[in-house]
Amino acid sequence: MQVSGDVFLNSDAFLFVIFLILLLQLRERKVSMVRLLIMPIIMTIASLPFFYAEASVGWFPILLIIIGLVVGLILGVFLGSLMEVKLREEDGKIVMKGSILVVIIWGIIITLKVLGKNYLNANHVLSLDLLTSIFLAITLGTMISRRIIIYRQYYHKKKLHSQNNRVK
Repeated sequence: MQVSGDVFLNSDAFLFVIFLILLLQLRERKVSMVRLLIMPIIMTIASLPFFYAEASVGWFPILLIIIGLVVGLILGVFLGSLMEVKLREEDGKIVMKGSILVVIIWGIIITLKVLGKNYLNANHVLSLDLLTSIFLAITLGTMISRRIIIYRQYYHKKKLHSQNNRVK
């Protein structure tokens, strides 16, 4: 028996996983270049086949995917600016921590994605494959721009820390 993705998306297990991921955003974690780069690279590689499949259909799906990417980039700048990046005094490590506002916004976005996908697909407004590609583009754009903002904050803190060490 094959289980569809919609069954999982509407299950308690999915909600628990999302809740757990959102809570993990509130913990303080070390910033490293590798960690900032790995997920966008993996996400881009995983998303390209979906984008390519929709691009072969015509220009309208490509336009919607590009709009999704732009929306994601804008959303990522906003969410990235809400992330707290600071220097840990005891060991000089740069750490970041999500804010409760970011967690709430992500929760709302995930809810809108699930409800919107169900509504748009059920009413045959957009195909499920195109919706998946658009949501992947939004997620990818958000991930990339948020990490750019975090990197800029990281670089600034690192630069200040190294200047302070030279002065001492």
